[in-house]
Amino acid sequence: MPEAQIHPLAGLTFSTAQGFWLVDAQGVPQLLVDQSRGHLSSDGQRLVYQAPGPQGGADDIWTMDLANGERRDLTNTAERFEEDPQWWPGRTDTVVFSSDLHCCMASRALPTLIGVNGTGYTIVDEQNGGPRALSPDGQLMAYSAYQRIGWLYRFGQSPEPFDSSAYGLRVERLIQPAFSPDGRGLAWTVSGDFDGNGSSDLAVAVFDLQAKNGRLIHRHTSTAGGEFPSDIAWSPDGQWLAFVTFGEPPASGRIPNLWVARAEGSQEKYLAAGSSPVWNPDSQSLAFLEASASGQPEPRLANMTTFTVEPFPAALPTGILFLLDWVRP
Repeated sequence: MPEAQIHPLAGLTFSTAQGFWLVDAQGVPQLLVDQSRGHLSSDGQRLVYQAPGPQGGADDIWTMDLANGERRDLTNTAERFEEDPQWWPGRTDTVVFSSDLHCCMASRALPTLIGVNGTGYTIVDEQNGGPRALSPDGQLMAYSAYQRIGWLYRFGQSPEPFDSSAYGLRVERLIQPAFSPDGRGLAWTVSGDFDGNGSSDLAVAVFDLQAKNGRLIHRHTSTAGGEFPSDIAWSPDGQWLAFVTFGEPPASGRIPNLWVARAEGSQEKYLAAGSSPVWNPDSQSLAFLEASASGQPEPRLANMTTFTVEPFPAALPTGILFLLDWVRP
């Protein structure tokens, strides 16, 4: 009897207003929980997500065992707003999230840890926060609040400043970090007067944490103004970076541009007016959301051999908010 074929989208997770979804081995989307902000564990057994506490009000961080549906409020803090939870790769007993005394300040919310048993609630940095990245070995967390320096937290120690000038780059703001799969590379969206000539540009900076050097990819000037969320995603094999820009051709204004480039900066390709890039575990394709005339983003799949973009090979629910992860089925 021939072996059953696994659907090419198997393991993809995404969110809609209805909740958190997983594409199963047959390519059928399964609604896992009625909350849209979460992440699936690497073994596919547990879900971590944000949802209101038992008495309503501020969101807490919850886990759910997918085998039996048991839900647990890990934080249960009425006085703090908690959001954007992640599993820390290499540290299966730890959940990372943002917390603050005020709601919905993701760019400044403080990096916080808790054990999966609900103990050890620890605010890593009481002064600095912002978008973060977690190293694959469970040792480092990088984060920034749109400032000249970022921060590196080594598990169990005090945060240390991450200063781009120590890597040979002039940078005025660090915006969005992303660790390479081997943990040696750390990419940030950056802005600044890179040449010292009075201009202000944007780029993706890739820092080698061991060699202590850095390089800029896709330098450009944005005409959109303001701050935009900037996605950066490393391919699982560490060879490619997918990144999103705003305010430059071929798109304009608040319409996003999705690009890919080799990690050393070569073979840069424009894919589409898209965002929310998520890599297939085999690094051969990239899922993303393409901007459409209707205003409702459409899921697309980019082939990394031909760089062609095609519709998804499966019917997904309408109204996708984010593509989240792509775990091995």
